[in-house]
Amino acid sequence: MVKRFVAQDNDVCQPLRIYGTQRFIINDTPDWQFLFNSLSIFQKPIRILKIAGEYDASTLNDMKLVSYLYISNSGATSKAESCSFRFYRVINSWTEELITTRAGTELLNGYWFVSMSPSDLGLDLEGSNTLMLEVIVKRLDQTYRDRIYLNAIGIYGNTVKLRNDVDFLDLTKADE
Repeated sequence: MVKRFVAQDNDVCQPLRIYGTQRFIINDTPDWQFLFNSLSIFQKPIRILKIAGEYDASTLNDMKLVSYLYISNSGATSKAESCSFRFYRVINSWTEELITTRAGTELLNGYWFVSMSPSDLGLDLEGSNTLMLEVIVKRLDQTYRDRIYLNAIGIYGNTVKLRNDVDFLDLTKADE
């Protein structure tokens, strides 16, 4: 066994025991757990790319998409250098065809934001098309990628159809 001493302060020394060739540091004193336990401040953070989106509730024409790097150790977000959103059309046999690529706008909280309309994509969002969104975030020398599939079948498609019916009724009332 080899003993080392660190943190010499006011005649108090902290012994660290090192065993064998693996050199694990064993320290059970509560004063040093912030440094040596499994939640150590020196533990490398694990960053996960998260993607979220919603349809614009006021117009039902735009999609608002956001992406960010989530640090699972602390629950915080991490800053990044750049973020790009790639939109693909999913065609038969689950083959993706690139439609467009947009650079995200960085917000103050570290999130990356982009807003798209169906006309920008050349698609309708009434459920007949499936989109794949690929987000690529670069931070330092690492690249993070994730994909989600979007299809508007459900409430959005029903709302669009209902809105079109109401618009038609309003037009026919205006003609009378």
